[in-house]
Amino acid sequence: MVSLSTGSHTEMDQELAEVKTVKSAERALEILEVLGEARGAMTVVELHRRTGYPRSSLHQLLQTLVAKKWVEQTNDGNAVRIGFRALLAGTTYLDRDEALPHAVRALERVRSETGYTSHYARLEDDSVLYLATRESLDP
Repeated sequence: MVSLSTGSHTEMDQELAEVKTVKSAERALEILEVLGEARGAMTVVELHRRTGYPRSSLHQLLQTLVAKKWVEQTNDGNAVRIGFRALLAGTTYLDRDEALPHAVRALERVRSETGYTSHYARLEDDSVLYLATRESLDP
């Protein structure tokens, strides 16, 4: 159970640093992150090189992720890539964004008035998340 604190940032940072994590969950999430950043499918050897996880652990984690549809194997079975469950989780994130419908209308208005591509993004830690884009109608 995660507790929320009204203390200072230093206190909250310290509390977060003390949170106990589950190694297999961390590893599964890192596999998803690595596959999500890849331009295409990755062989297990490449994934092993990127993560450094023992081959037996990596194999078991991949079997679980494949069984749960978070990762899928290529047709030849020689590589893996991100699965459709990641898309479902991502669209759920978008579905709960109460500002998105308003932003989409604004993006369409900006595109219409300026002719330029417009984006709706959010700053999340040190990353910019692009949540919606309306491409220019002219090249």
